[in-house]
Amino acid sequence: FRVDTDTGAYCLKLHRNKIAGRIHVEEQFLQFLQQNGFTLSPKMVAANDGNFHIDVKDEHWWLSLFIESDPCPFWMMPTWRNAVCYRGGAELARLHRVSDALNFDELKRWLLPPPEHVKTLSSQATPSGIESVLPSLRHSLNQLLSDCVVSIERDNRRDDAALLFLLEHSPQLEDILDDALSKIEEVVKERGQLELMAHGDYHPGNLLSGQSDEALEVVGIVDYEHSHLEDPIFDVGYAVVMFCAPWLSSLEDFVSGRKSFKTDFNKGAIGGIDGKLLRSLLEGYLTGLERGLRHGGVLRVKGQTTRALAQRLHMLLGPYMIVSCFLLLTWLLKKYLHYPQRYRACYERAVVHSLNLLFYMAREEHRRRNWLNFVPAASEVV
Repeated sequence: FRVDTDTGAYCLKLHRNKIAGRIHVEEQFLQFLQQNGFTLSPKMVAANDGNFHIDVKDEHWWLSLFIESDPCPFWMMPTWRNAVCYRGGAELARLHRVSDALNFDELKRWLLPPPEHVKTLSSQATPSGIESVLPSLRHSLNQLLSDCVVSIERDNRRDDAALLFLLEHSPQLEDILDDALSKIEEVVKERGQLELMAHGDYHPGNLLSGQSDEALEVVGIVDYEHSHLEDPIFDVGYAVVMFCAPWLSSLEDFVSGRKSFKTDFNKGAIGGIDGKLLRSLLEGYLTGLERGLRHGGVLRVKGQTTRALAQRLHMLLGPYMIVSCFLLLTWLLKKYLHYPQRYRACYERAVVHSLNLLFYMAREEHRRRNWLNFVPAASEVV
């Protein structure tokens, strides 16, 4: 909610995650970003008692300075331009550079039991809440597949084409996920663990922008409630899925085109990844990393150079894009199964979109697609 006062405009936001440890970590991370010069994160406003929260019964509210921007796009109807993808990649690199300055002594302090006033918000209080999403992903998928079976019988959805297709192809989906997770594990064994506080939900709807002298200007990056410890390539893969994938218009388009996947990477095509948008996003990200080094920024990321990160990007981008599609699919399935009838068409389209991307990227990974071929400067180093 926007709140206008004599002292300025503020944003009043309800925290959707009631797990105490998560709330505590997000507050700490936002304060860390502000203290380390990251100007795009929301600037939280402390209450009279010094806390960055307002408790109303069982709800937890935050107050921050309102960020003036153009209207946020609806992420299910993407119309992104190359400039949006380039700036999105560049600002993600900037976020990663600042996030990497977080030392583990400070991080350990975040993992201590949260203050008592936060604990009261939920009986699910946890001292952490920032662990990787990968270990629980297979369990989440299996649980949702079981929920689909229940919903078909209980809610009389025996003619639900999306659910029937999902269940019919569940073995392939499980194989695709296992293969992606195995590839990530292999790289970790070969090149070591690489973790920082990732944004966790980096999509165009969380990128606030405006126009300055007819050029795109990013004025804010919001919604850090899914931030957690992860390989930085996770954020990049998630961003590619959310910024660079055109959406299918209907389930029929998906079913009829699934076997052929007629995709021209250079021109971009419905049902895959738009090559031009992908190039813009990756160029923005890698350029953003290089810019930080040229201007004296310390890109530690456990001592990784931009060249080493480009090589890691080459090995992990595909698997993390697949992981991101599974995260998107599990979230959308929850909505599709439990939201009222009037919302089902919208979420059916979104479920179909994520399924299409999964099969598409699994095919490209099988072909050993080098996604960095779209960025000549990066492909040279791998």
